[in-house]
Formats: sequence, C-alpha cells, structure tokens
Amino acid sequence: IGVRNAGHIGASFDTFQIDSQGRIVNTGILNAEKAMNLTATQDINNQGKIENKQGNIQLRSKAKIENRGSIVARGGNIDKKADSHIQQSGETLAKGNVNYTAPTIHATESSLIAAGVNVTDDAQGETRQLETKSAKGKSIQLTSSRKTTAQGKNIASGGITISASEVNVSQSHTSAHGIEIKTTKDQIQANHATLIADNALSNNTNNIRYST
Repeated sequence: IGVRNAGHIGASFDTFQIDSQGRIVNTGILNAEKAMNLTATQDINNQGKIENKQGNIQLRSKAKIENRGSIVARGGNIDKKADSHIQQSGETLAKGNVNYTAPTIHATESSLIAAGVNVTDDAQGETRQLETKSAKGKSIQLTSSRKTTAQGKNIASGGITISASEVNVSQSHTSAHGIEIKTTKDQIQANHATLIADNALSNNTNNIRYST
C-alpha cells in the first residue's frame, strides 16, 4: 500500500498529512496553506513540487527520502528524517531552518539547500531572496552517523552545521554567517570547494583534503 501523486493535491485546512504504510511518490504538485507532514514506512520520493505558505514541512521515512524535485516552505522549517538514507539532486528552500537526519546523506552537485529564504510571487514569476546574514539567521543542520556528502549549493542566513563520521563538500558552494564541520573520523574532503563564512569557519580535524 502506498501513495502516488502525478497531479495536483492542495489543502487549505490546518495540517496537510499523508501517512502511508508503503511508499510516497510525488511527480506532481502537493501544496498547502499550513503545515505538511509526510510519513512513510518505505521510501519517500519527490520528483515534483511540495510547497506550503505557512508552518513547517516534515518528511519521515523508515527507509529512504529522495528529492529530485522542489520542496519549499515559504513560512517555516523543513525537517527530513530517514532511517536509511537521504538523497537529493533537487532543491530544498525554507524561510526557516533546514534539518536533515539520517545514517547517510548525499546531496549532489546539482542540489540546492537554503535556509532563511524569502519566496514571493510577482508578475515575472517567483522571486527568491536570502535574508541578511547574521548570528540570529536561519540554519542548516545535516546530521548523519556515517557519511554526509553535500556537493551542491548550501546557503544559510545563519549557520551551517555538518556532523558526520566523514564529510565531503567537494565542488560545493557553501555560504553562511558561520560554518561548522564536525567529524568523528577526522576526515573532510573539500576538493574544488568554495566555503564562505562571514563570521567563522571551524572544524574539529586537521585532516582536510582539498585541491583548487
């Protein structure tokens, strides 16, 4: 038993919730006025667009979460938690914070993870603007017990924290008020990476492998 959407599902009530005993596959549009909660015992696979105007977006999977499309929280946080793996080649944008938790996290070079973004509609379409960076800005937290790979664009108005056994930010463009990378195996790969921290860039290892 699973949920598959290839069309357009919208909701204007308090909370948009899908609770599946199988997979959740979205190749269309899921949107809501307020909070969105997607929970699955198997994979959650988004190839379309998941968006809300207020409140948080939560994804919970007993297996894998994969985002090849777009997930946008115009007024709140985005929180993804998977028991197996989080995979991303698409985009995740939040007005608030972005949190990923899984044993392994892999965001490819085409991915975008952004926190503290104002998304508005105008005559030309959709406008996205990062709020001014500060210590009180919005944060990105990527937490894994094994390896985290974040090779795309990682942008936050506050801090970016990556905690894992191993971290690979090679080829990435990572920009925030502060950046902290914590590893348990003392290994960080940052080949051809651009890391920009307005305030501080810190890590807990001397073993950083990089090339330009």
